[in-house]
Amino acid sequence: HEFYGYTEPGQNVPDAVVERMKRKFNWRINPDWIVFTPGVVPAISVAIKALTHPGDEVILQEPVYHPFFPAVTLNGCHIANNPLKLVSGRYEMDLDDLERRFHPRVGMRTMPNRVKALVLCNPHNPVGRLWDRDEVAQMGEIVIRHGAFVISDEIHCELLYKGHTHTPFAAISEEFEQNCIVCMAPSKTFNLAGLSASSIIIPNKKLRDAFQNARASALPGPNL
Repeated sequence: HEFYGYTEPGQNVPDAVVERMKRKFNWRINPDWIVFTPGVVPAISVAIKALTHPGDEVILQEPVYHPFFPAVTLNGCHIANNPLKLVSGRYEMDLDDLERRFHPRVGMRTMPNRVKALVLCNPHNPVGRLWDRDEVAQMGEIVIRHGAFVISDEIHCELLYKGHTHTPFAAISEEFEQNCIVCMAPSKTFNLAGLSASSIIIPNKKLRDAFQNARASALPGPNL
Protein backbone atom coordinates (compact mmCIF):
# COMPACT_ATOMS: atom_id res chain seq x y z
CA HIS A 1 0.00 0.00 0.00
CA GLU A 2 2.43 2.67 -1.22
CA PHE A 3 0.23 5.69 -0.63
CA TYR A 4 2.19 8.84 0.23
CA GLY A 5 -0.54 11.48 0.02
CA TYR A 6 -1.90 13.69 2.75
CA THR A 7 -2.68 11.89 5.97
CA GLU A 8 -4.33 12.55 9.31
CA PRO A 9 -3.74 10.60 12.53
CA GLY A 10 -6.33 7.98 13.33
CA GLN A 11 -7.89 7.66 16.76
CA ASN A 12 -5.16 5.24 17.81
CA VAL A 13 -2.65 8.11 17.87
CA PRO A 14 -4.31 10.30 20.54
CA ASP A 15 -5.32 7.12 22.37
CA ALA A 16 -1.64 6.17 22.57
CA VAL A 17 -0.81 9.56 24.09
CA VAL A 18 -3.64 9.20 26.63
CA GLU A 19 -2.45 5.73 27.60
CA ARG A 20 1.16 6.80 28.01
CA MET A 21 0.34 9.85 30.14
CA LYS A 22 -1.66 7.61 32.48
CA ARG A 23 0.95 4.83 32.63
CA LYS A 24 4.09 6.94 32.90
CA PHE A 25 2.88 9.93 34.91
CA ASN A 26 -0.49 8.94 36.41
CA TRP A 27 -1.98 11.88 34.51
CA ARG A 28 -5.44 11.21 33.13
CA ILE A 29 -6.12 13.30 30.05
CA ASN A 30 -8.90 13.52 27.49
CA PRO A 31 -7.98 12.81 23.84
CA ASP A 32 -9.84 16.00 22.90
CA TRP A 33 -7.18 17.97 24.76
CA ILE A 34 -4.44 16.94 22.34
CA VAL A 35 -3.34 19.07 19.40
CA PHE A 36 -0.65 17.62 17.12
CA THR A 37 2.08 19.84 15.71
CA PRO A 38 5.30 19.07 13.81
CA GLY A 39 7.44 20.10 16.78
CA VAL A 40 7.53 21.63 20.24
CA VAL A 41 9.40 24.78 19.15
CA PRO A 42 6.77 25.87 16.60
CA ALA A 43 4.09 24.95 19.14
CA ILE A 44 5.65 27.28 21.71
CA SER A 45 5.66 30.07 19.14
CA VAL A 46 1.98 29.45 18.39
CA ALA A 47 1.18 29.33 22.11
CA ILE A 48 2.85 32.71 22.65
CA LYS A 49 0.92 34.15 19.72
CA ALA A 50 -2.33 32.78 21.19
CA LEU A 51 -1.74 34.16 24.69
CA THR A 52 -0.21 37.56 24.01
CA HIS A 53 -0.42 40.76 22.03
CA PRO A 54 2.55 42.68 20.59
CA GLY A 55 4.23 44.63 23.37
CA ASP A 56 3.42 42.07 26.07
CA GLU A 57 6.14 40.29 28.04
CA VAL A 58 6.97 36.58 28.31
CA ILE A 59 9.17 35.25 31.11
CA LEU A 60 12.12 33.01 30.26
CA GLN A 61 14.40 31.44 32.87
CA GLU A 62 17.90 31.89 31.49
CA PRO A 63 20.11 30.09 30.66
CA VAL A 64 17.58 28.26 28.52
CA TYR A 65 17.15 26.60 25.13
CA HIS A 66 17.98 29.27 22.52
CA PRO A 67 14.92 28.86 20.19
CA PHE A 68 12.70 30.19 23.01
CA PHE A 69 14.08 33.70 22.43
CA PRO A 70 12.92 34.22 18.82
CA ALA A 71 9.62 32.51 19.69
CA VAL A 72 9.01 35.51 21.96
CA THR A 73 10.51 38.35 19.98
CA LEU A 74 9.20 37.34 16.55
CA ASN A 75 5.70 37.49 18.02
CA GLY A 76 6.32 41.13 18.90
CA CYS A 77 6.76 40.48 22.62
CA HIS A 78 9.51 41.37 25.07
CA ILE A 79 11.55 38.91 27.13
CA ALA A 80 11.36 39.27 30.89
CA ASN A 81 14.34 37.36 32.27
CA ASN A 82 13.91 35.42 35.52
CA PRO A 83 17.47 34.02 35.68
CA LEU A 84 18.18 30.76 37.42
CA LYS A 85 20.42 30.84 40.51
CA LEU A 86 23.51 28.65 40.77
CA VAL A 87 23.62 27.50 44.39
CA SER A 88 26.44 25.16 45.44
CA GLY A 89 26.77 23.86 41.88
CA ARG A 90 23.01 23.30 41.45
CA TYR A 91 20.63 25.54 39.56
CA GLU A 92 17.48 26.70 41.33
CA MET A 93 14.55 28.95 40.44
CA ASP A 94 14.69 32.48 41.85
CA LEU A 95 11.11 32.78 43.02
CA ASP A 96 11.62 36.17 44.69
CA ASP A 97 12.86 37.58 41.39
CA LEU A 98 9.94 35.91 39.60
CA GLU A 99 7.52 37.81 41.83
CA ARG A 100 9.29 41.04 40.92
CA ARG A 101 8.83 40.37 37.19
CA PHE A 102 5.12 41.07 37.76
CA HIS A 103 5.85 44.35 39.57
CA PRO A 104 8.38 46.08 37.30
CA ARG A 105 9.82 49.35 38.56
CA VAL A 106 11.44 52.28 36.82
CA GLY A 107 13.07 54.44 39.46
CA MET A 108 10.44 54.92 42.15
CA ARG A 109 7.53 54.10 39.84
CA THR A 110 5.79 50.72 39.66
CA MET A 111 4.98 50.04 36.02
CA PRO A 112 1.92 48.17 34.68
CA ASN A 113 2.25 44.39 34.56
CA ARG A 114 2.68 43.27 30.94
CA VAL A 115 3.63 39.63 31.62
CA LYS A 116 1.20 37.21 29.96
CA ALA A 117 3.08 33.92 30.08
CA LEU A 118 6.09 32.02 31.40
CA VAL A 119 7.83 29.36 29.35
CA LEU A 120 8.83 26.55 31.71
CA CYS A 121 11.48 24.05 30.62
CA ASN A 122 11.11 20.89 32.71
CA PRO A 123 13.39 18.96 32.70
CA HIS A 124 15.49 22.01 31.96
CA ASN A 125 17.60 22.37 28.84
CA PRO A 126 20.54 23.03 29.19
CA VAL A 127 21.11 22.88 32.98
CA GLY A 128 19.71 19.37 33.36
CA ARG A 129 17.43 20.01 36.33
CA LEU A 130 14.25 18.02 36.86
CA TRP A 131 12.44 20.65 38.89
CA ASP A 132 11.05 19.53 42.24
CA ARG A 133 7.26 19.35 42.40
CA ASP A 134 7.20 21.92 45.23
CA GLU A 135 9.45 24.27 43.27
CA VAL A 136 7.19 24.04 40.22
CA ALA A 137 4.09 24.46 42.39
CA GLN A 138 5.40 27.68 43.94
CA MET A 139 6.37 29.01 40.52
CA GLY A 140 2.95 28.14 39.07
CA GLU A 141 1.10 29.78 41.94
CA ILE A 142 2.97 33.06 41.39
CA VAL A 143 2.33 33.06 37.64
CA ILE A 144 -1.37 32.17 37.84
CA ARG A 145 -2.03 34.55 40.74
CA HIS A 146 -0.91 37.38 38.47
CA GLY A 147 -3.22 36.32 35.64
CA ALA A 148 -0.57 34.79 33.38
CA PHE A 149 -0.25 31.32 31.84
CA VAL A 150 2.44 28.65 31.81
CA ILE A 151 3.72 27.15 28.57
CA SER A 152 5.45 23.99 29.77
CA ASP A 153 8.07 22.36 27.55
CA GLU A 154 8.32 18.79 28.88
CA ILE A 155 9.97 17.16 25.88
CA HIS A 156 12.77 15.62 28.00
CA CYS A 157 10.40 14.22 30.64
CA GLU A 158 11.32 10.56 30.06
CA LEU A 159 15.11 11.04 30.05
CA LEU A 160 15.57 10.73 33.81
CA TYR A 161 18.01 9.03 36.12
CA LYS A 162 16.59 6.13 38.11
CA GLY A 163 14.80 7.19 41.25
CA HIS A 164 13.45 10.41 39.72
CA THR A 165 9.82 10.96 38.71
CA HIS A 166 8.48 13.64 36.41
CA THR A 167 5.21 15.38 37.28
CA PRO A 168 3.51 17.19 34.39
CA PHE A 169 2.76 20.80 35.28
CA ALA A 170 -0.94 20.33 34.56
CA ALA A 171 -1.14 17.28 36.85
CA ILE A 172 -0.32 19.29 39.98
CA SER A 173 -3.78 20.82 40.40
CA GLU A 174 -6.97 21.59 38.53
CA GLU A 175 -6.08 25.28 38.62
CA PHE A 176 -2.73 24.56 36.96
CA GLU A 177 -4.46 22.32 34.42
CA GLN A 178 -6.74 25.15 33.34
CA ASN A 179 -3.97 27.72 33.00
CA CYS A 180 -1.32 25.97 30.95
CA ILE A 181 -0.26 24.50 27.65
CA VAL A 182 1.88 21.35 27.97
CA CYS A 183 4.24 20.42 25.13
CA MET A 184 5.46 16.83 24.79
CA ALA A 185 6.85 14.63 22.02
CA PRO A 186 8.44 11.21 21.46
CA SER A 187 11.37 12.79 19.61
CA LYS A 188 13.86 12.94 22.51
CA THR A 189 12.84 9.69 24.19
CA PHE A 190 12.98 7.57 21.05
CA ASN A 191 15.10 9.74 18.70
CA LEU A 192 12.10 10.33 16.41
CA ALA A 193 12.45 14.01 15.50
CA GLY A 194 11.87 13.13 11.83
CA LEU A 195 8.41 11.85 12.67
CA SER A 196 7.30 15.47 13.20
CA ALA A 197 4.76 14.51 15.85
CA SER A 198 4.47 16.60 19.00
CA SER A 199 1.58 16.32 21.43
CA ILE A 200 0.40 19.69 22.70
CA ILE A 201 -1.96 19.04 25.60
CA ILE A 202 -4.37 21.88 26.39
CA PRO A 203 -7.13 20.96 28.89
CA ASN A 204 -8.77 24.41 28.84
CA LYS A 205 -11.04 24.59 25.78
CA LYS A 206 -10.78 28.38 25.55
CA LEU A 207 -6.98 28.15 25.44
CA ARG A 208 -7.16 25.22 23.01
CA ASP A 209 -9.40 27.18 20.65
CA ALA A 210 -7.06 30.18 20.85
CA PHE A 211 -4.12 27.91 20.04
CA GLN A 212 -5.94 26.42 17.05
CA ASN A 213 -6.88 29.87 15.77
CA ALA A 214 -3.32 31.15 16.20
CA ARG A 215 -1.89 28.33 14.14
CA ALA A 216 -4.46 28.97 11.39
CA SER A 217 -3.96 25.49 9.90
CA ALA A 218 -0.34 26.39 9.12
CA LEU A 219 1.09 23.55 11.20
CA PRO A 220 0.24 20.05 9.95
CA GLY A 221 -0.13 16.99 12.12
CA PRO A 222 2.15 13.94 12.17
CA ASN A 223 3.55 12.81 8.85
CA LEU A 224 2.88 9.44 7.27
